[in-house]
Amino acid sequence: MPTAWKGTISFGLVNIPITLFPAFKSKDLEFHLLHKQDHGRIGYQKVCKRCGKVLESDEIVKAFQQEKDVYVPLEKEDLETGQAPNTRNLEISLFVKEEEIDSKLYERPYYIMPARNAENLYVLLREAIRASGMVGVGKIQFGNREHLAVLKCDGAAILLNLMHFAEEMEDPKTFQFPAEGAAVGKKELDLAKQLVGTLKGHFRAEDFANAHREALEATIRKKAGALAGKRGKSAGGSDRKVIDLMERLKQSLEKGGKAGPQRGAEKAAKAARAEVEEHAHSERHYHRKKAG
Repeated sequence: MPTAWKGTISFGLVNIPITLFPAFKSKDLEFHLLHKQDHGRIGYQKVCKRCGKVLESDEIVKAFQQEKDVYVPLEKEDLETGQAPNTRNLEISLFVKEEEIDSKLYERPYYIMPARNAENLYVLLREAIRASGMVGVGKIQFGNREHLAVLKCDGAAILLNLMHFAEEMEDPKTFQFPAEGAAVGKKELDLAKQLVGTLKGHFRAEDFANAHREALEATIRKKAGALAGKRGKSAGGSDRKVIDLMERLKQSLEKGGKAGPQRGAEKAAKAARAEVEEHAHSERHYHRKKAG
């Protein structure tokens, strides 16, 4: 499993070396862009829209757009301004009740694994969090960005959730939602409540599946099987042609041997040419049919 981050957790005077692993693996299907005609992979070039030059990585800089067509270029040192001096340490600075945290701030979860010989410290932190009934909050440098992070117990594991900062949240006042006190008909509301009651249950994540991905995977398997069948048929036919060609060459040589060396060689060569031409014709016919 790929490692997402390595560093330490500071818990008071205790430092625990840890590794983060993604708590989820993406099930998204990856696609490649191909040339429709010959299935060659499509490549991309970074081209300057002003001069048309194809650029190398060392010729490209990041920039902040100040206004239309006006940019402020930034060097690597500029981009690192304000980063925490220790980018490999997560210091727990606060313990709070989990319900105090707005769930909208959660970004993505990771499992925390202790480094070798740090298991006892890991258990100490885990049980301290569990006994407190709270979650730990700190900041972490992750992927060249600073994030809020929340640590909580999840069975035998400590789970870390990366979080957005409050300033990143969109202000709901920018949207025109219907007013909270908007009138609604009593009969309609009663019916809606009944519907909610009929759908009441318990949430189990495994009861829900990505139907589109499953259907797409089934389509890919079906098409892959059909393509494999065609390739197998083509390869099988080619193998049979080769076997038949070898047999006929042997037969021709045997017959030619009875008619004399020179005549036998001519017959063998003629038979071979005929077989090769027949095989080539079959191949051309197959590819024309496939292209059409």
